[in-house]
Amino acid sequence: MKLKTEKEIALEIAKRVRAVRVSRRFTQAELSQRAGVSLGSYRRFEQSGRIEFVSLIRIAQTLGIEDDFEALFEQPPLQSLDEVERMASTKTRKQRVVKRS
Repeated sequence: MKLKTEKEIALEIAKRVRAVRVSRRFTQAELSQRAGVSLGSYRRFEQSGRIEFVSLIRIAQTLGIEDDFEALFEQPPLQSLDEVERMASTKTRKQRVVKRS
């Protein structure tokens, strides 16, 4: 199994966003303007994959694909009752710490 570099992952995401942009018939200028992201930043994103995370969220919202962020760091399903009990115990401890503050 070959692990991807950060740059490869970023470029892959940029390629996917570009494909959605094109399918929605937005120019780079139109999308950047609607998303509130400078045109230069958007162009750099499509070319290099580099962009501020908040700008990427704005772009996703403008394209109507912000729900894709929901699964980004989704918690894996619990596999056993022990895991459920451990999670409940951890939440209880965190609540006690917060209440003491």
